[in-house]
Amino acid sequence: MSPYIKISQLYRYLFSVGLVKNQRDLAQKAGINYTNLSAAFNGDVKYLTDGLFRKICNAFPILNLEYFLDNRGEMLTYEIKTEKEIVNICELNINQRIKKIKMDLCKGSNKRFAERLNESSTIVNNWVRNGYPIGQKPKEAIIKYFPEVNYEWLIYGTGEMLEQKKDTKIKTNKTDLIIEKLQKIIEQNSIIITLLRDKNY
Repeated sequence: MSPYIKISQLYRYLFSVGLVKNQRDLAQKAGINYTNLSAAFNGDVKYLTDGLFRKICNAFPILNLEYFLDNRGEMLTYEIKTEKEIVNICELNINQRIKKIKMDLCKGSNKRFAERLNESSTIVNNWVRNGYPIGQKPKEAIIKYFPEVNYEWLIYGTGEMLEQKKDTKIKTNKTDLIIEKLQKIIEQNSIIITLLRDKNY
């Protein structure tokens, strides 16, 4: 299948499920120059490059990059099942999701974000640039150093940003119980100490 047919195919799909409104919207969300994208849609092979497909697939991880570059697998990595999934994908691409992690978990500090990921500020600053390709290494680093982040949300934009905190709640409840027990022991010991003092007095 030619690159021209493939880009037409992906655009029809993205448009049909409401992920893009038009070609200009696609260009903006993928961080591509609109004139260049328009030329690609008109069949200009000079603009139908691997880099073009990489940017689009990076912005819409529902699209399978291997399908567009090597004719491997299906066009989609998974099927959209709910309207909420569409909203999530529309709202943020992966660069914007990484930026949200930085803003929410590192108070917007690029330096703190870089230090936590054990990367340079320049590199992580690139990750939040719209359209900058995000490989496997950054994704693995974020999940490793931010274990509270939901993998599905980071990669596909589905679900919530943070994992469910059931375990945390359990831990908190256990901690509360321990504190409560210690407080009771302290109170009991205080009573015993008071009684002993009174007796000695």
